[in-house]
Amino acid sequence: VGFLVKKVTRHNLLSDISSEMSEQKMKVSARAYKATKPSLTYLEKFFEASSNQYSHDNPEGWVLLTVAENKLTYEDIIKPKLKEAHKQFGERALEDFEPFYNDMKGREKLRRSIAAYLNKHFISSQYRSSFEVGFENIVCSTGCGCLVNTLAWCLGEPGNSCIIPAPYYPAFDNDLTVMSNIIPVSAFLQENNGKFELTSESLEDAFQVSVSQGNRPAMLLLTNPNNPTGTCYSRPELELALAFTREKGMFLVSDEIYANSGHTYTHENDQSFISMFDIGLSMSADGKRIGDDIFILYGFSKDFCLSGLRAGILYSENEE
Repeated sequence: VGFLVKKVTRHNLLSDISSEMSEQKMKVSARAYKATKPSLTYLEKFFEASSNQYSHDNPEGWVLLTVAENKLTYEDIIKPKLKEAHKQFGERALEDFEPFYNDMKGREKLRRSIAAYLNKHFISSQYRSSFEVGFENIVCSTGCGCLVNTLAWCLGEPGNSCIIPAPYYPAFDNDLTVMSNIIPVSAFLQENNGKFELTSESLEDAFQVSVSQGNRPAMLLLTNPNNPTGTCYSRPELELALAFTREKGMFLVSDEIYANSGHTYTHENDQSFISMFDIGLSMSADGKRIGDDIFILYGFSKDFCLSGLRAGILYSENEE
């Protein structure tokens, strides 16, 4: 397994940018200049394709496969339900609207509704009698990217690393590095009979590469279901991931934004979605807490087809 890892420190990174900026008139800080770099390697091509998309009238246009927006489901299911909800609750919602400062974690009514949704769709029946997602442990923010950024700031020091099973969503690099200077390190998934699998060898190799580069691994970032492979991690893989982070003294961040976007599985190797909620509970002493080293992310962009709403959700039992 080969790793494409570059040692980066806060000092030399900003020095390189400052040198580049010295050749032109200084208009912003080195930090801001770094943040203006494209967050996705294919962003320029995306904008080019967006202005020339395929249609019956434009058969030479581009077919975009780079953005996960479920527009068909929005038109067929979500939009009619939103219209129905507006008719039923529109006036009441306006009366209940709170225009002033409130809880920084999000309005309690919203977080209670999210907690109820997570209890219904993320917690398996065997744990519902002993565990309940509490709204007190939920934080709402402007999208999951913002929350990855926040977690990088809170869980690691500049120059620490984040191990990510690869291939992975490329914008994670931007979310981790721009403000917090957390270095992403790939743990390459192993192809086995048409399925990409997470192994102890790939995790350990990534850990050792990071250490050899002088970057302490502070966290492991999973996307489950995986983006871009589209597969779900099995229970043994998830248990392996949590056991690995606990052995190494790392945090585990589980991005579950595609949790309820799975198809009906027909192939013998297919795996249905299992939340890190279940794994944390199964590996706890009493099945009542997932642990303060686990952070679970969700949002409305994928399952609810509302990427423009910019709503991200974090569940954490870490009181710090």
